[in-house]
Amino acid sequence: MNRVVEEIIACRNWRVRELELLKKLKVTTLYSLDERTNEQYLKMCIPYIYAHWEGFIVESFRLVIDYINAKEIKENEIINELYVFSNQTVFKKLSGKQSFEQCCEFSEKVINNLNKPVYIDINLLSTKSNLKFEQLCDIFSWFKLDITECKQLQN
Repeated sequence: MNRVVEEIIACRNWRVRELELLKKLKVTTLYSLDERTNEQYLKMCIPYIYAHWEGFIVESFRLVIDYINAKEIKENEIINELYVFSNQTVFKKLSGKQSFEQCCEFSEKVINNLNKPVYIDINLLSTKSNLKFEQLCDIFSWFKLDITECKQLQN
């Protein structure tokens, strides 16, 4: 796990350096830009900063998913939240009306996989193209991370 933490820290440090360059560019050109160009530069910074934020979240959790997959943890040994997250496609079959056969297929899939290693498809990790607070909370909940303090900060 230390390697994963080190990679997440390296990812964060790279992004901080990138943002520092953005800030440095602004400081060095502060007085040389006309007001309209200055305003446009500041507006362009918003999606740039957001892209780094969303990229950091996705990259961090991708590293955690890779780590979990490499550990080959059996499905019956993993926390319920990750089990459900990794089996989203199976659970979607239960939405709406389902036949007895569909329920049997679902049960068979669950029972047959309990002793197999869990595999989390990296494509299940989605920010829905717009990492809002609610989506961030969802991602945290998939990994059973406490979001109590985050929710207090939102208010």
